[in-house]
Amino acid sequence: MNFSFNAGFIEGNMIYYSDNFCNSLSAFNLKTNTINFLCQFPDEKENQVFLHKKAFRYGEQVVFIPETAKNIHILNIRTKEINAIPVEKWGERRFSFCDATVIGDSIWIMPGNLEQKIVKYSFKKNIVEYITSFKYYVDKSYFNQKQLAWRCCNKDEIIYLGVIGSNKIISFNTLNNTVKVIESSVEAIDSIYYFCDSFWICSLNGKVYKYDLNKYNPIKFPSEEKADRPFVIVHSQDPTIYFIPSNNNNQIYVINESNEAIAITNLEFEYSYNNRFVRYENWCQWNDKIVLFTAYFDKIVLFDRMKMSLFESSLSEKKQNMYTIAFRIATARDVIMAEGELCSLDSFVNELNK
Repeated sequence: MNFSFNAGFIEGNMIYYSDNFCNSLSAFNLKTNTINFLCQFPDEKENQVFLHKKAFRYGEQVVFIPETAKNIHILNIRTKEINAIPVEKWGERRFSFCDATVIGDSIWIMPGNLEQKIVKYSFKKNIVEYITSFKYYVDKSYFNQKQLAWRCCNKDEIIYLGVIGSNKIISFNTLNNTVKVIESSVEAIDSIYYFCDSFWICSLNGKVYKYDLNKYNPIKFPSEEKADRPFVIVHSQDPTIYFIPSNNNNQIYVINESNEAIAITNLEFEYSYNNRFVRYENWCQWNDKIVLFTAYFDKIVLFDRMKMSLFESSLSEKKQNMYTIAFRIATARDVIMAEGELCSLDSFVNELNK
């Protein structure tokens, strides 16, 4: 069983996450490298894959944003109860939503395609509203991807999205629900971020720009190094900006005051697994470490900001098998284990006693 997820959050020493390959809310202990299956997400298929895109925390609640799920799922951290809120999606695509952001007492779930409407959920009122789509604002001739955008950010009340493969940035004002399209000087946009009072724009060809004083200033990378795929930008509690690679140069970069990318050396960074392209899409902070999640991996990656070191955390094969058995028993199903043995309660107990 793969240990793989996009949507997760950290509480104490535990990562609570939505499994990418089954309907499962599970908890991974960062201290012991063990997993506990907690429950299934309600009103979803048991074998549904890639249920959730991302998780966002609001007080004692955590919102799991749908990817293939039919519902927004809201977990109460204290009681561990999950509330399923049906959401209207355009078609059955995985790209209905790209990202979300919390502003005030509401979470705004942004579309991943031109037809999908923005979804606003109010925590206090427990109300879902459908605002608008972007189909009348983005010319389809500029849009040749399955996915419109995959990341959003906000500055105050305005949310920004970069249209994948274009030079266009969509701005959405949450106060009056108005949409504007900004023509940037950045070609082939991948994603846009807002950290440390500045916008950061990543392109599909591995370039990064800092938008400042109405200028798109390119970040200077070491001349001998060339990125050919987009970065993921991470910002920790300190003012440091980190560029996480999704290419084969195996380097994490930090940005200095001169807008130069400085490589943190001696880090071995995997970018492929089982012939799949690995992209570290989401992350959380755990003490002095940044925990990176991937969609196709059997481990998580932890970056120690203080020691400037990188290490992986994964399940042993036996622990993976025990987790698989525990999940299947909890859902009252007989399945074939990875070793080809039929799973039963007796075999699970025998496994525990070994």
